[in-house]
Amino acid sequence: MYKVFLRKIQALNDWWFLQHMSCRCHQLSSATMKTILIMVFLHIAAALPQEGSITCSVPPVEIDQDAVLNCSFPEDLNTTKRDFAVYHYPDDKGDAVVDCWWLKGAMTCSARPEIRYEMTVGHTFTITLQNISSSQTGRYACQIANYNQNLIQSCELTILSGLGNTCSVTEERSEPSATLTCYFKEDISKTQVNFTVYRHSGAHKQNVAGCWWEKGQRQCQVANGYQLTSNQSQVIKIMILEVTKETAGNYSCWHPASPSVQTETCIIHVREKVGPQDLDVLMIGLIVGLVVTAILILVAIVILLIYRRRRELKTKDKAENEESQLMVEQDKKVNEEFLVKSVREMFPNMLDDACYFVPPIYFNKVRYKTQTVADQVVYIPEPSDPTDAEHDKAMRQFLNCFYYIPKTKKEQMFVLTQFNYEDYLNNPGDDFSEHCLPVPEQKEDKNIGCFDILIIHRYYGLMVGVLKTVSEYDSKTNGDELQIDRLIANDVSAAIPQLNKASGILHHLMKDLNGTPPVRRFLILPNITLSTLKRALHSHNEVFQNLRKCFATEDSPVRQCLCADHLSDPKTPTNVDDRCVSKLTDWWDTLNHTTADISAMTDAIYESLIARFCGPATTSCLDKPRRPESFILPKSLDEAVSLTGDLFERLTLYPDMTDLLTKPRVFLAGPPGTEKTRILALVGRMWLNEGHVVHIINTSTEQSAASVHLKRLLQEKTAAQGSASSSENKVIILNCNIQDEGNISNMRNIMRKNSDKKYVWALADDLDPDETKLMQIRQFFRKLHREFQDLHLWAASYSMDFTPMGRDVHIFRAPLSCPPTVLRKVLQEEDTFGEMQYSESQYLSLTDGVPVKDFAHKRVEMKGKHICDSCGEEIVKFLKESLRISGVVTPGGQPSRLQSRDLLVLFEDEVTESTPLVRTLVQSGIPVEVVSNENLEDTLKNENNVALAAKAGFLCGIKRKVVVYVEGEERRLDTCVRWNRLRGITSCTSQLIILSSKTPHRVGPVV
Repeated sequence: MYKVFLRKIQALNDWWFLQHMSCRCHQLSSATMKTILIMVFLHIAAALPQEGSITCSVPPVEIDQDAVLNCSFPEDLNTTKRDFAVYHYPDDKGDAVVDCWWLKGAMTCSARPEIRYEMTVGHTFTITLQNISSSQTGRYACQIANYNQNLIQSCELTILSGLGNTCSVTEERSEPSATLTCYFKEDISKTQVNFTVYRHSGAHKQNVAGCWWEKGQRQCQVANGYQLTSNQSQVIKIMILEVTKETAGNYSCWHPASPSVQTETCIIHVREKVGPQDLDVLMIGLIVGLVVTAILILVAIVILLIYRRRRELKTKDKAENEESQLMVEQDKKVNEEFLVKSVREMFPNMLDDACYFVPPIYFNKVRYKTQTVADQVVYIPEPSDPTDAEHDKAMRQFLNCFYYIPKTKKEQMFVLTQFNYEDYLNNPGDDFSEHCLPVPEQKEDKNIGCFDILIIHRYYGLMVGVLKTVSEYDSKTNGDELQIDRLIANDVSAAIPQLNKASGILHHLMKDLNGTPPVRRFLILPNITLSTLKRALHSHNEVFQNLRKCFATEDSPVRQCLCADHLSDPKTPTNVDDRCVSKLTDWWDTLNHTTADISAMTDAIYESLIARFCGPATTSCLDKPRRPESFILPKSLDEAVSLTGDLFERLTLYPDMTDLLTKPRVFLAGPPGTEKTRILALVGRMWLNEGHVVHIINTSTEQSAASVHLKRLLQEKTAAQGSASSSENKVIILNCNIQDEGNISNMRNIMRKNSDKKYVWALADDLDPDETKLMQIRQFFRKLHREFQDLHLWAASYSMDFTPMGRDVHIFRAPLSCPPTVLRKVLQEEDTFGEMQYSESQYLSLTDGVPVKDFAHKRVEMKGKHICDSCGEEIVKFLKESLRISGVVTPGGQPSRLQSRDLLVLFEDEVTESTPLVRTLVQSGIPVEVVSNENLEDTLKNENNVALAAKAGFLCGIKRKVVVYVEGEERRLDTCVRWNRLRGITSCTSQLIILSSKTPHRVGPVV
């Protein structure tokens, strides 16, 4: 720049000297003086040091075509290593479409899904905006970090109305050259058409550059004074070495397919040369020389000072940037190590051929209202939102089937569901609150929902899916195919922006990683068949094309859609047969048709992604927004088992049940798990709060677990009661031998003594269903009713053939305290219930529950198969490693999710302390107490952290989160054994484990 300036000054002085010697002087006019001053200041401005401008150029394009945007930088960014970005300004706020930074000397970029960009940068950087739509038009600007905004020049992307080619001109103010850029509407390297660049002069045109193809190779010929500087697929750049009268004028870019009427031209103007306008200019030489000489001295001083200052600032900024970058890298490393360490503890086998679902089970969007009765909180379900119910049903069906893909394919992956973008790293903790990891941007469109499923695969990268519940059997359409197709097209159109947004956010969240795994997209449509989807897309071609672009495939996008053809029957969603598994695995192979990319998904990246999405710093909640009673969704199996047990052990009643609580005499009938015992306890607590003595009538010949358990529920403390015990002496168990008249008389005397003669409050649970005993019990209750005028008596039995208190009988068939997964295990057994059948509830459970874990006896040749040591070791391994059941709490440490007190072990045969399974449990560190008649009441009353073991049917009414049910040598068919089995299995509120001599049933995921 300075050499050019000096050459201009020298030429000006020479010209002035010659003119002064040969011409006479004239008086200077005012116009001439203005001209002199303008020229002087132009030269001064040219001589001053300036920081270069950042420019960009982008030609207008047609809808759905690609646009090429070129950035020009005043410095070589590959040398200076400065961060840079390309911004789109659809309005006043800019949005980065490409963001690039330098880590350890390497350039890393994050771009929106529709952007392709060059992997190198220097003075220029080129990006391609694919499939232009109206939303992508507007102003663009290329920016360098910490650069003067006044030196950034933007460019405008517009949509062409025609089909022609375009061009643009860039002229350097300080250079005699200019650059002509041709933009062709198609990829010339693919079409291989010849093209020509013309200079127009009136009606004539000159061929200044032309290219043709020989054997697939491009050959070009360029006229003198021109130079071909860039030769891309859609952009051709030609430099005019010197702009003169012979090279200035109109230029056009043309090829044989270009419509001549639509070919645009670009104008290059001749720059005015410096020269005298009249004889008055002869006097300016001396003035200019003197002024310029003074200015040069001043400029030299200023340049020296600026240079020194910039050098000092550059050195300081470089040191600060290096220190800041080092601190960021160190903080990021510490944060990553913290997260990865946590997930290694949560998922110990994540790198050893393991598959995890997070959460391990699906939770439905169910709403409850609460009511306080006798100081206890009662949960009453409310009708579900139809949209939520349909979505939950479809997700459960999909997951029930998808469980078999990792099981069949033996592939490592994490499957994340029930996630929202705002959940990401939302619970970092105090030690991690200042993390440096990228998070979703706040400006993301909140109207576009999150994905439904994210698969982090060990070798294939990431797969993101969206589920839509549109059905071809919608009652509103009455079978009209046109209406059905329109509904399908609407749902598919709604899914596309969800998938695009998910892909963009995932790329943004991974931008700091040393490598970016691929992100594949798929669509789940469980309520329509493939043929119906093809028909709907065929009649809506725009949706078809948009879906294909979303999936980035040249094939039909239907291949990446999971439809009803791949899934189980919606009427029996848990019945996943071999046909379904085969269809699923075929679809999976289509989705992941490429070979595994191990280099893209390294162990470090795999662990990092799991740590970020599935670790403790990211928590999801069922309610959006979160409510005070919301619960955090579990991540590991032990968390899921513990939470499921908590949900099914809390007191839940249907709305009509609470209407019964004020009645004096009620008989409850129904199978186990329908909350009969909890309702008796609730009524008894109401009586206790009124100051009455409550009698528990045990009609068995010996002490029963049901009566002891009911007493414990009545005396259970609540938060409102604190430590006081007002019911200690007001709950009395009466063991009544109804076959002994003397015993019955004594019992009536006790009741009369405690109840002011005519007022009696009594409860009777788990009445024996034997026909002979039922008749005796009925007579006994009638005598009580005649003797006590105001008898308050509630009783319960699983037999409906018993009405001891007249007609006020209420039958409960819908299960409340037993998860559907456990109940389905019971329903597999034939002749288990007799005439007592469960009914489906009109209210959805919070979850289907944890899949049943089946173990088969291995040493079937041995007599007494249930006591073999190898089976016990397998079960204990599952309890200790997968469920993390702990018998101890370390001093000052946090207790594990599941304690020994959450475990119940039931045997169909006799059990003692020497039973191998009991012995193996104790040796592993899980204390076990075998319950018998002698220690029944003391065992149920204590709060020790011990597991309980008993013969099936003995501990009726006792509920535990984890139940191990051990089948006996023979499956006896008598009623007593079948009912004991039913009551034993339904005592499980979460994880059921069956040790059976049969081959385990396939009832869900293997976890």
